[in-house]
Amino acid sequence: MEVKEKITNDIKDAGVFSIMADTTPDVSHKDQMSVICRYVDHDGAVHERLLDLKEFREKTGEGQATAIIQSVDQNGLDNKSIAFQSYDFTNSMSGKYNGAQAVVSRLLDREVPYIPCQGHRSNTVNEHACEASPIVSELFDTLQATYSFFSGSTKRYAVLHDELQNVENSLILRNLSLTRWTARAESLRAMWISYEAVIEVLRKISNDGSVDAKGKAAATGLLAKVLRVDFVVSLMFMRIILWKTKVLTESLQKEDLNIVDALEALNGTVKSLQDIRKNDEGIANQIQASTEVLSGKYVDAAGEFAKLHRPRSQPRRLDDNPESAAEISMMNFYDREFKEVLDILIAQYKDNINASLEKVKALSIGLQPPLSSHHEEKDVKDLLNLFPLQAPDQAAFTAEFEVFVNVAMNEGNTNPIQSLADAAKEAEKRKHIFPLTSQVYRLALTAPVTLAENERTFSKLKTVKTALRNSMSDHRLQNLILLNSEKDITDSVDLDILVEKWFMKTNRRINL
Repeated sequence: MEVKEKITNDIKDAGVFSIMADTTPDVSHKDQMSVICRYVDHDGAVHERLLDLKEFREKTGEGQATAIIQSVDQNGLDNKSIAFQSYDFTNSMSGKYNGAQAVVSRLLDREVPYIPCQGHRSNTVNEHACEASPIVSELFDTLQATYSFFSGSTKRYAVLHDELQNVENSLILRNLSLTRWTARAESLRAMWISYEAVIEVLRKISNDGSVDAKGKAAATGLLAKVLRVDFVVSLMFMRIILWKTKVLTESLQKEDLNIVDALEALNGTVKSLQDIRKNDEGIANQIQASTEVLSGKYVDAAGEFAKLHRPRSQPRRLDDNPESAAEISMMNFYDREFKEVLDILIAQYKDNINASLEKVKALSIGLQPPLSSHHEEKDVKDLLNLFPLQAPDQAAFTAEFEVFVNVAMNEGNTNPIQSLADAAKEAEKRKHIFPLTSQVYRLALTAPVTLAENERTFSKLKTVKTALRNSMSDHRLQNLILLNSEKDITDSVDLDILVEKWFMKTNRRINL
């Protein structure tokens, strides 16, 4: 009660807030929805707090939107103060006409800008790009099979662990996550560093007479797969690409990141991928280095490639001349495969940037560095129209913002403004002088970026509600998750006052 009251009071004091919602099945096969509120406190700090965790059964867009608005209303918050909304990319959430984001706007009788979760979108882009290449898809299948082979036996795991002790900076093999592509980047890196040790252990097991036939056959099959030239070349290339997207995804999960700076980070990643795409020599060097790893110690890379990708003849009904068989060089084959992956990554990241930017275009034009004291009247109007309640007076804000820009961009300023976050800090520091500017920047910081806080809530749900503790009431579950999720507030509660309140709730004295 104390923790929930603290959260709702802080949200009310903030004036405006955003809602983020996501769902997951729990151990009892019940769908649980977490509703998170993002707001800026009186000190200018961004917070994402758990407002509600509830079971729901209506999976339509209308059902989910209704549940979200009910959570806001039942906790004593004014739904007119909702500035933005953010969900994942499922049709029931993101649908343009019947998704939760569209229904929320209809229920509130005004447009509430919908900002898709950038973390979910990044994972989806990675998935689509990797599925476009058969050899990259097979790479991940082999990685998962290798991990399962060693983790499925304590004896095999111990042999691998002992072998890795001889490898400098070795990493143990990682499981591939279906939803977290950052885990795949770590798995690729671990396999690359521990590659020789993995091969050595697979050879030992396949030649060990004490191992059963099934285990030897599995080791022999995996050894053949990890020695394929397709596997090694894809491994070297994809570990570079996915590490870049891993850095992006992790930066997007920071609570204090704002949507404008997040889109700048996305744009920077796209430029980095474009540089790789244009660097034909760099791609060729990566392919050459990969084949040398195999040819130097294990197999003839060129011969292995010729077996896997032999020349294809035209059907005889079209051409019966064997000399006209279609043949492609090893370098051209891998160059084409990897550029196809890069093209999809770049195209879909660009589409996501454009779609998200359309929702917050007014924020990026007006508030993003380099700051300008002169803006089109329409741009200022669009910016102020983002306020869910009464917006600052346009003329007053324009005049104040011009002065703020001149002060903030003064050459004598020791803190150069390079991002929207920097500008927001400057406005917060001078909010007693520029109250309207501070108010507008607070709105910009309220816009959500990812559903990372919802996912963290679900992680705590798995530890609180287990197979041996699955019959608790929804009310008790919600309170336990709230105490666990908002531990900083929980730890600040004065237990003596709490005990006193509990004691005074009813007469507990016994007359003697």
